[in-house]
Parts: sequence; C-alpha cells; structure tokens
Amino acid sequence: MSKITQAQKKILKLQHSIDRIISVRWGLFFVALISLFFYWVNYHTTQFYFISGFLILTFFVTSFIHSSISKNLVKWQHYLELLLIEKNRKDLNWGALPKYRSPELNLEEYDFITATDLHLVGPHSVLHLMDSCISDYGQKTLVSYLLSADTLEQIRLRQNKIKELLPLNIFRTKFKLLGMLHSSDLIRRESLFSIFSMQVLQKRFFAFFALLVSIQFINIILIVATVMGDFKPYFLLSSLMIFPLYQLLKNQSENAFEVGIQLQISLEKLIPIFDMMERLPVKKSEALYSELAAFKDHPPSELLKKINWVVALLSVRANPMLKVILNFLLPWDFGFLIVLERLKSKHYPHLKKWMDSLGKLEALVSLTDYSDNIKGSFPIFLESDSSVYLEAVNLDHPLMAADKRVANSYLIETKSPIAIITGSNMAGKSTFLRTIGLNIALAKAGATVLSSHFRVQNMSVMSLIKAQDFLEKEMSLFYFEVKRLKEILLKGRAGSQEQPFLFLVDEIYRGTNNQERYQGAVAYLKEFTTIPHASGLLTTHDINIAKDLLQGPAIKQYHFREMFKDGALFYDYKINLGVCETTNALRIMESEGLPV
Repeated sequence: MSKITQAQKKILKLQHSIDRIISVRWGLFFVALISLFFYWVNYHTTQFYFISGFLILTFFVTSFIHSSISKNLVKWQHYLELLLIEKNRKDLNWGALPKYRSPELNLEEYDFITATDLHLVGPHSVLHLMDSCISDYGQKTLVSYLLSADTLEQIRLRQNKIKELLPLNIFRTKFKLLGMLHSSDLIRRESLFSIFSMQVLQKRFFAFFALLVSIQFINIILIVATVMGDFKPYFLLSSLMIFPLYQLLKNQSENAFEVGIQLQISLEKLIPIFDMMERLPVKKSEALYSELAAFKDHPPSELLKKINWVVALLSVRANPMLKVILNFLLPWDFGFLIVLERLKSKHYPHLKKWMDSLGKLEALVSLTDYSDNIKGSFPIFLESDSSVYLEAVNLDHPLMAADKRVANSYLIETKSPIAIITGSNMAGKSTFLRTIGLNIALAKAGATVLSSHFRVQNMSVMSLIKAQDFLEKEMSLFYFEVKRLKEILLKGRAGSQEQPFLFLVDEIYRGTNNQERYQGAVAYLKEFTTIPHASGLLTTHDINIAKDLLQGPAIKQYHFREMFKDGALFYDYKINLGVCETTNALRIMESEGLPV
C-alpha cells in the first residue's frame, strides 16, 4: 500500500470519527433538554444536578476529543498534500504543483538571462520543481545555490550536507510539514528582524518608570499601615499621582503592546521548526553541523518560552478590572514590557544566526528532496589542473518526462574546448545546450545530476538561447544579441584556472543576414580559441560556419540529424560527430502545403 493510499484511508477514518463525535454531542444536547424537562415537571433537584454535572463533564470530554481529532485530521491532510506534491514533482505534473513563487532577484548579483535561458527560475523551472522553502531567505538561498559562483570547497561541502540529509527522510518530511502547518505564506525574515530591532521604549520612559515604582512602593506601605493600624489614608493622595504617571508611560510606549503581540505571532510559526532543528542529533564531525551550530550553541527554546510567558502575563490587560488592580499595585504592564525589550535586545544577534541557518537548511532540504526524486548520481568535481572540463555519460534533461528523454554522452577537453553543433529545425540542439547547462548548475548547487557518470570542473556558465524573451523597448533582436555576446566574451576573458568559463549560444546572430552572420560567427569563435580557460557550445543552421572552422584541434564539430521513414520526418535526438549534411526546412514547408 502506497503512502498516499495510507494517508487517504487515515483521513477517511478520522472524518468518520469526527462525524460520530458530532452525533454524540447532538445526543448530549437532546438528553440535556429532556433532563431539563423532567426537572421542571418532577422537581428532582438532586438527580437533576447529578445528571447535569455528568452531561457537562461528558460534553467537555467530547469537545476535547473532537478538537484533538480535528487537529490530527489537519496534520494528515497536510501530509497527504505533501505526498501528492512530491508525486507530482517526480512525475513532472506541472499543473498539479503549487503555484510558482517568484523570488526577489537582484539582477546585478545574478545572471538573470542565463537563469531564464536554462529554466533555472521561472514557471516550469528547476526552482518551481524543487522549491519547498518556508521563508523568503530560504528561497533566496536556494536561488543563490542554483546560480552558484561558490568555490570548489564550498560546493563540495554543500554536496556532503545533501548526502547526509538524504537518509533523513522522516526529518525532511516533518520539517516541510511543520512549515505547511504553521505558515501558508513565506516567513519574511526582514519583518521579523524589524520587530526584534524596533526600539519601542523611549529613554524618558525609564525615568518615569523609576518614579512610578517608587510611588507604588510608598503607596503599598501606606495601604498596609492604614489597614494594620490607626493611620490616616494618606495612600489616597499618593494614589492620585499613579494615574497621570501611568498615562505618561502609556504614551511613551504606545506601540510596545502591539509589537509584543506581533512578536508572539511571528515566533509561533517558528517555535516547532526551531525546536526540531535544536533536537536533531548531528555530530560535530558531520558537514551538516555547521547549519545547526547556532541552535546547539544558543538553543532558541529558552527565549521562545520566556517570550510566551511575558506575552501571556501581559495579556491580562484584556480584563479591565484585573488590569486596573494589578497596575495600581504594581508596574505590571510596563515591567513586563521592559523584560520583553531586554529579551529582544539580548537575543537579536542569535535570531539572525537562527534565521540564516534555517534558510540554508530549507535550501538544502529542497535540493535533497529533488536529488531523492530524480535518483541521479552525485557529480565528481575535477581539480583545476585537469585536462577535462566536462565528461558526462548518459546525460539527460532533468525537466523532461522520463519517457521523452534521450540520453547523450559528451566530453569537453581543455585541448578542444569549443564545439559547433549543426542540425535541422527541432533536431534537439537547443535542448542539448540546456541539458548541459542545467546539469552543471545542479552539480554546483550540490544536488545529483541526471547522468550515470558526471565529472566537471567548477565552471562559470553564460548563455544566449532565447534572445527574443529579453528584448527591451526599441531594441532590435540583432542589437540585443551583440550586447549579450559582448558580455559573454568579456566574461570569458575573465575566466581563471580555478573557475573556467563555458558559453552556450544558440543560433548566433540570427537577427542579421547570412553573409554577416557567417563572418561575425567565425571571428567570434576564433577569438574564443585564443582565450585560456574558456570553452563553449554554439549551435547554428549555417553549415558554412562549421565547415569554415574544420581545421585545428581547438574546435570540434557535432550535429543532430533528422530521418525520413515512409515520408514522415522523425528525430533520434542523438548527438553525432561531424557537420550535419542534411536539411529539413523545404520538406517541412512542403508537408504543410507551401510552395517550394
């Protein structure tokens, strides 16, 4: 029996239990009415009290059971939702996945064009597929891993953390489930920080507070003296000073009570998640310990308990009578506000570390779940002195359904780093570029790749695949291509042995005529052959570009081919060595009834 079926059966069972309890509660109600009727008729007062007490007790017990089962039902409903999301992620059922949550990207920090070209971000992207983050910082961290510019040491450490999380399936499920139960929206880290850092008590507040404490202390002595002995009620005079002081302090701390409530509401979402992270047994020798060290060194449970107590004690102000009595005798409200302010100030630095660790763990859990779902292999990272930039065996596109994938093997060596890929329309050239770029991005993020064997250096990748998607107002396609190709060239020149460069360009200079495209493309590729630590793949329909660059070991030729069988056109989507010698444009035109 699958987990989904088990969850569905459990939910049905709980719903039946709730229906039965509701029936029992209605039964109790009618029994109470009948008992009340007999009481008025027979005046059996003692029996009535006994029956009433029993009915009231039974009603409260059934109410408690009803509440407990309802909470359990909500948990199981969220668990079922989580299982269905994971299944839809495995099946690439985009329509059934949660709506894409667009991250706040800093366009100066990230290469948005490459991220969109490779479908790393955006609807139906890698981010859409794997994002299970519960905070905005977690999502931003996940994006930064996918668009990683980290060192090889940082990437290997992240990969080790994901390897350690892979067997912790129960922990990952509970972690995501708690996020779903306690927050429907992303937790905003900066909003929480602003509440903690907000100075709601002014400097003058503490002077007035000290005066209030002094007067209330004297007032208590006068009250006791009046009650215990023959002493005139001078406390009435001192009491007259308390109320104006109270009003002054209230004006000085008008936002403090509201901030306290906001703080409690914000932390309520995090309490169970922090508690689980605090209790997760991780050895100091494990890579994952660095993400949990903040919770081990300064456990948040202590702070959260204190804040809950303070806010609970402050909540007595909701009772007007109790509020007046307590604040007349003691500086109740303002004393606990000071305690709350000191707790905020003391633990604010720790909160930053907790939220940083939470965000990083969210990103790691998302990457681990993805790795667990696709059942790929962990890449091997090559040192910077390797003669190979990339070696991939049985490489697949991770965003294509399993029944539509066609695996290819590919090798980029330092002695022949540039490749021209020719082929007809729809033969698979653009998809192959994305396959290379996506798997490199996943490797650098620390996740598994869709390849049986994948070795790669810590490469920096830039692309130009869907130029028309980024056109600005009053900018032609050709001018956009020129600007982007210049950016790629400059980035290639800035490549280093520690982080070599890879470009992925689809249909170079498509916005100009054949002659100028040919001349510009040949010159562009020849320039790249002179740049150390740079490599790239370029696709084109223009066979002349490939033929002109047949000489020399720096550039390799590959192609995708189409085939005709019984008059029908089909593709095998397998990459082959050499220049493509076939075309299909005229046949496609003819098949659609156009004159050729």
